[in-house]
Amino acid sequence: MLRLGAQQFSRAVRAARRVARVNNECSFFTDRLRLVAFDGDASLEASDGASRVVFPLDGDGDLEEMYLIGKELGSALLQPRKEEMVELSVVNGKSAVITRGRDSVHVQREGLVMGEPFFDLPPDASMQEVGKWSGESFLEALRYVLPACLPPSEHLRRNIYGIEVTRKRLLTTDGHRAHFAALSGWCRGAGRLPTTAAWFMKDTLSKDDEVLLFESEDRWAWHYGDKEVWVNRNYQPDYQDMRQAQATPDLVDKHVRIEVMVPVVLDILQELQKAKAEIVQLTSRRESLRFVGKLEDHTEVARVKVKAERRAPSGTFRILLNLKYLLEAFSIPGGKLATLTFGEENISPVGVSSPGFGAVIMPLRP
Repeated sequence: MLRLGAQQFSRAVRAARRVARVNNECSFFTDRLRLVAFDGDASLEASDGASRVVFPLDGDGDLEEMYLIGKELGSALLQPRKEEMVELSVVNGKSAVITRGRDSVHVQREGLVMGEPFFDLPPDASMQEVGKWSGESFLEALRYVLPACLPPSEHLRRNIYGIEVTRKRLLTTDGHRAHFAALSGWCRGAGRLPTTAAWFMKDTLSKDDEVLLFESEDRWAWHYGDKEVWVNRNYQPDYQDMRQAQATPDLVDKHVRIEVMVPVVLDILQELQKAKAEIVQLTSRRESLRFVGKLEDHTEVARVKVKAERRAPSGTFRILLNLKYLLEAFSIPGGKLATLTFGEENISPVGVSSPGFGAVIMPLRP
C-alpha cells in the first residue's frame, strides 16, 4: 500500500495528463499513467512516445508497477483538501483502490506493456551534461515562445513538433509565425523540447530551479528541481518549418521601421480584442501608426491611432495581421520599447523585436 498527500497526487496527475493525453503512435497508451513506489520513493510517469516525464511523489509504502487511466485517477482526486491523505492499494491484481477517508474508488489497472511509448532510459553513466540555465531565464523565455508552439490539441502530429533550444535562445514556429527568446546560460550544441514536454515544463518549472540538459546517443534529459523530462531523439520532426523560422528574423525586409511603446500597443490590441476584432490592419503614415480592428469578414469594429516614438523612412504602409498573433508577439516580459519592421505591403512578414525577445508574423491576404 502507498500513502500520499491528496493535493500533491492531484497536481501530479493533472500535470502528467498533459503529456499522457497525447499519443499518436498507439491509442492504447493515450491517457495511461505509470505509477510505481518502493519504500516511499514513488513516481508518476507519462509518455507520448516523443517525451517521457517523471513526477516524483513523497509517499510512504510500496506499490508494484502499474498503468492507470489518467481520467479515472483525476475523477477520484477531485477537490482534494489541504492535509488530506490518500491510500493506494491493489485488489486481486486487477484494480487499484484509492481511499480518501471513508470513501474508496476503484480504478481499473491496465496490463504492463513493454516498449514504446515508455521508452527505456539510459544509465546515468552514459549521460553528459551539455547545458545549464537559470530557471527564471528559461521560464520567462518559455512562456514567451509557447504561444507560437502548436498546442497539443491542434495538430495530428503534435507530439513531434516543439521548441529548438540553443545556448543563446529558444525558438519555435507553427508555420504562421515564429517566436524566439534569449537565454542566459550555456549550452554545447542544441536540444529539443516536444510540444507536450514544453507545456509540462511551463506548468512545473519554478524560477528558483536550475535547468540542466543532459544527452546520450539517443536521448535528451531535462532536469530541474526534482522533475525529469526525457526526450526520444529518434523521433525526428519535420524540420522544414523550423529551418525557415531560424532564417526568417534575418529575412524581414526592413523597408519601414517603427518604434512604439509596448504597454500602449498592448492596451490598444486588448481593446480591439474586447470589440470582438479578429484581424488588425496596421497603417503607418508619417509619425503615426493606426490600428483598425476588423471581424473575419473584414467589417470594421474599432480604430485607434498612436504616435510612433521613432520612424524611418517616410511614406505610407498598410498590412493585415491576425490580432491574436500580434497581441502575443507584444506580450514581452518587462518590455517598454519595441521595433516593428515591415517589408513589402501585404506580402512580407512583419517583425516585432525588443531586447531579448522577438517574433515574426506572416500577413493575411487583403
